Amino acid sequence: MPKTIKESTTTQKTETTDEKIKKVGDRLSEVADRGVDVLKEVFGKVKDFSVDAAELTRLKVDIHRLKGDRDRMYTVMGEKLWELRDSDKLRELKTLFEGDFKKLETLHSEIKEKEKLASKISL
Repeated sequence: MPKTIKESTTTQKTETTDEKIKKVGDRLSEVADRGVDVLKEVFGKVKDFSVDAAELTRLKVDIHRLKGDRDRMYTVMGEKLWELRDSDKLRELKTLFEGDFKKLETLHSEIKEKEKLASKISL
C-alpha cells in the first residue's frame, strides 16, 4: 500500500526530532565531560593548597616549639649564672655552659632552617 503524503511527512518529523534529541544528548554529554575536567582541576588545586598549608603549619609549629626550647635554655643558663654571681667560680663558666652553648647553637640552626623552608611555601 503506497504511503500518503501525510504519513511520509510524519515519519520525517520523527527522525528529525530523534536527531535533535541525539544532538542535545551529545551536547549535554560534552558539557558534563568538561564539567568533570574542571572539577578535577579545581580539586587538584585544592589538594595542592591543602598540602602546602599543612606543611607550612607543621613548620610554624616546629619553629614555635624550638623557640620555646631556646627560651627555656636561656632561663636555665640565667639561673646558673645568677647562682655563680657572688662566687669565685666565674672562671668555670665556659665549662659549666659548654653543653648549653652547643644545644643553643643547634636550636638556632634548626630555627633558621625551618624559617627558610617556611618562607619558600606560598599559599
